[in-house]
Formats: sequence, C-alpha cells, structure tokens
Amino acid sequence: MICSIIFYLIFVALTIIGARYSAGSFQEKVLDKESSTSLRGLMALGVILHHISQKEAFSDAGELSFFVDIGFLFVGVFFFLSGLGLARSLESKPGYLDSFFRKRVLSIAVPFYVMTLIYFGLNFLMHRDIPLAKRLLSLTGITLANEQSWYVIVQATMYIAFFAAFRNTKTRTKSYAIILAVILIEAALFLIGGHMFWWIRIDGSYWWTTNKWDTVHWSWKPACWWFQGEWWVNSTITFLIGLVLGFNEKAIIRYLKKIYWIKTAAFLVMAVAAHLIWVKFLGSLNISYWTEFGSGKPGIDDKFITWTIQTVEVTCTALFIYMISMKFKTENAVTRFLGSHSLELYLMQAIALFGWEFLLPEGKSTAMERCLYAFLVIASTTLMAVIFKLICRILLKKAK
Repeated sequence: MICSIIFYLIFVALTIIGARYSAGSFQEKVLDKESSTSLRGLMALGVILHHISQKEAFSDAGELSFFVDIGFLFVGVFFFLSGLGLARSLESKPGYLDSFFRKRVLSIAVPFYVMTLIYFGLNFLMHRDIPLAKRLLSLTGITLANEQSWYVIVQATMYIAFFAAFRNTKTRTKSYAIILAVILIEAALFLIGGHMFWWIRIDGSYWWTTNKWDTVHWSWKPACWWFQGEWWVNSTITFLIGLVLGFNEKAIIRYLKKIYWIKTAAFLVMAVAAHLIWVKFLGSLNISYWTEFGSGKPGIDDKFITWTIQTVEVTCTALFIYMISMKFKTENAVTRFLGSHSLELYLMQAIALFGWEFLLPEGKSTAMERCLYAFLVIASTTLMAVIFKLICRILLKKAK
C-alpha cells in the first residue's frame, strides 16, 4: 500500500498547503479566481489518479482505491465552477454574450480538434485494426479519437445551452428551465440508450448475450457514440447548481452563514450517505449502470436509480466544497499551475496512461513499479499539457 500512502499524502498536502482560515468571519470572495484555479488543478490531479486507480495492476493490489469511484465528483466540480463563473461574468460584464463564442466556445473547440489530430495520428500508428470509417469519423468528433475527451463535448453543449438560455429569454426561471431540460435530455440519451445499441436483436436475442463481440460491427460496440456511457451525464447537474448559486450568491451566502457548520456537515453527510448507497447498498442488489453486462438486460430502471443517487452525491459534494471555501482559501503554486493547464491535462492524460503501461507487467506488479508508473503518468501528462497549451495558444490567437 506504499503507493497509496505516497499519493494520498501528496493529494492532501496540495489541498492544505497555502490554506488560510478565516476565524470568526468568512472569506470576502468565495472561490475567487485564484482559489478556483487552484481547485481546478486539484480536481485535474484527482481525475488522473482516478484513471490510474482503474488500471488492473492497481485494482488488483487495492492501490488508490479511494479514487476508483469518485472520478465523476472531480468532473462535477469542474462543471460547478464553470456554471458559477459564467453567472458571475454575465452579472458583472456588460455585453458578455456578444463575444461569448469567441472567448468560451472557441477556447475549447481549438484544443479539442488539435487533440483529435494528435490522437488520430497515434491511433493510426499503434492501432492498425481501427476501421477506416471510424478513423475518419473521429476527425470530426462524432466518434472520439480520445475517449476521455467526452468532457469537451458536454462542456460545449452546456456553453451553447447557456448562450441560448440567457440570450433569448426574459426571466431567469425560464433560462434555468432550458438548462435543466438540456441536462435531462442528455441523461435520457444514456439512460434509455445505454452503453451500446442494446435494442438490436440477432435470432431473437440481444446481440451482446450471444458471444458476438468479436464479429459485431464496430458501430455497435460500447461507448462508440456520444452519450453511450454514464460518465457523459452523471455530473452535469452541477453546472446548473453553479449558475443558480452565481446569480443569487449574496442571498444564498446570507442563508448559508446561518448555523454554518451544521449545514456544512449536512452536505458532507448527505454526500457520503449517497455514495455508500450506490456503492454498497445498490451494489449488493446488483443495481448499477452496467446491467447490460451484469444481467444481460437493458436495465433502464437500474440506471435511473443509480443516476438519481449520484446526482444527489455530486450536488452535495459541490455545495460542501463551496461551503468549506467560505471559511478556507486554499491555493499554492503547484495547484495554480495545474489549474491553469487543467483542460490540457485532461486531454493529454490518455497518452501517458497508455504509454507507460509496459511498467506494469501482466500478473502481479510490485509497489515500486506502481509508484513509478503513477509518478511518470502525472509528470509526463504535465509536460505534454504545457507543450499542448503553447501550441493551442498560438492557434487560438490566429483563430480569434
């Protein structure tokens, strides 16, 4: 467990180093620009550790197990900060929506397609068995050259929904309703559609139960298309939470200050309780997102139950972090740096996660091999993120 101890300590250290506590008062500005950037950096590191923990060598050894089931919470904080930042900007910057697409949408579209070209080239060199049609579609983003880049698609969708909602409606309530409708439609696409085209039958049976994985058309396989996977939809609700809070921040803060510690503890308890319900209780009943594989049935009801519980967990987690930020201001040079490259870290990590796999031999890996793998993944992802951002910055200047 030495690897777990090392990286748990690193994560905790980056959380508390530079932290300042407001005794007897509250922070003047909750999650200001510096704190938000640092929090993004910490969440980006959490996402990388989450993906490392899912590697077979780590799961077999029980290493970094804390991060296995909470990746969506880190992403949920990203969406929360995004909604909060957009609300604050719209409130404080006249004409903000006039340049919205140039500043916001373009800033994620350019990195997405630069990333797509990089992964397209790597896939061409390393995965010769990818069908030509899938390769070409990946250049458009309709299928993903990098499966982890789904976040950009969802973030862009939220940006467009935000623009439409607040550009063309006269009341905030209607704007919130539009955002909520988009979130629910996205959720329905997965809850009903599942991880793949489950409704297709061969000889009267669902095709995935008839041992046809190797011969089935590539477009039928799991997570081939948008919203085939719970990771697309189980954290987006926090975007709306961030918006509502950002537009009503003064009133909400006044409310949250009353019996502050009780409310803070309540959010934490509800988040932990929801986590235990879906991991332990629902797990014991074999209720999950993956019913196609575990029980050989679509399991729309099981997916809905799991999504509902996770929605509660990610909402309470985001609000707990906001509450803590009312008292604590935490930032340091490392997390600020990581936060300023959070999107690039997110998009580049898959290369490192795959590239260093040779350090994890089949069978039983050693603690030293796992530690080395985790360290090199984080270090090389950071280096690639810096280079990637420099390239995108040049292209963005020309595009704008």
